[in-house]
Amino acid sequence: DTFDIQSLFKDRYILALEETEKSRVGNIEKLVKVDSLLFVLDNRLAMRVFVFNATTGRFINSIGRTGTGPGEYVSINDFSVDTQRGVVSILSARHTVIEYDYQGNYKGKKDIGFFSDKFECQNGKYYFVSYDEGRGNLIVTDKDMHVTAEFLTNRKDEPVAIFWHPVQKMADGTVTFFRYMSDIVYQLDDKDELSVRYKVDFGSRSVNRELVTPDNMIEIEETHRCCIYMCTENERYAWIGFYDNGFDHESILDKESGKSVAFPFVNTKDSSLGIRKYAVQYAMPGMMAAPVDSEDIKEELVRNKDCNRGNNPGVYFLINK
Repeated sequence: DTFDIQSLFKDRYILALEETEKSRVGNIEKLVKVDSLLFVLDNRLAMRVFVFNATTGRFINSIGRTGTGPGEYVSINDFSVDTQRGVVSILSARHTVIEYDYQGNYKGKKDIGFFSDKFECQNGKYYFVSYDEGRGNLIVTDKDMHVTAEFLTNRKDEPVAIFWHPVQKMADGTVTFFRYMSDIVYQLDDKDELSVRYKVDFGSRSVNRELVTPDNMIEIEETHRCCIYMCTENERYAWIGFYDNGFDHESILDKESGKSVAFPFVNTKDSSLGIRKYAVQYAMPGMMAAPVDSEDIKEELVRNKDCNRGNNPGVYFLINK
């Protein structure tokens, strides 16, 4: 059977992102909506964080640039927006955090004492995902990069897969975190206390994470129901992606009714867009969001038809019932 995700939403639209000489976006690797601003990361082609108007899609400015001078970076692993401080932080070369204001003005940089691939920041705290042996898989620091807490110590030969957004800020002020080959989504409160937010029942075909190694992890993925690879939620829905026999599946919890559904990704459809190549990755108050390619943007769904879309991708917003 197939499942139409439009049954969960009351409305939808695509926001086209304006393409100019300064705003050519190859891939959307992460997006963050802050009031009227939409921050978009392309760390593959443009190697830049772009800022667009969240209503019109018009390009506003970009954050930093590649280079080795003050305010420049050699690469981007991730970025985060601390709305309380009005700061955009970029994680560069896995060990340096460079900070800017919303207009892209350079504010300073800080080195961390370990390597990290993904992170978030809020209220002057930083939450890093690290795979260094003997260090915590999740490391918390203060604004000066002093470590205040570490969780889930990485053992020798830890199986590693770097997912889209293993650490995320939630609307209730907590930070969620999940790790490869695990059935648990953790949450961390403002006192740095770790607890279980969700535990997914994979049944008899689940795995013991302690038995997974780099040598057998692909085989286990292909033969078991295991491994959360994506989790996001807003006040209405919790949306979790997981592997079953190596294939992507989605589990969607309606927190209002308490009911959930789970389907193979290939069995889900979108009756409005007519395609389902995209994956819901982001949750915001009242809506979910997913990046979509420029060739998949239909005119009747594009809010800002007068925007010069060019080859830029768009953002597909799905409005909660």
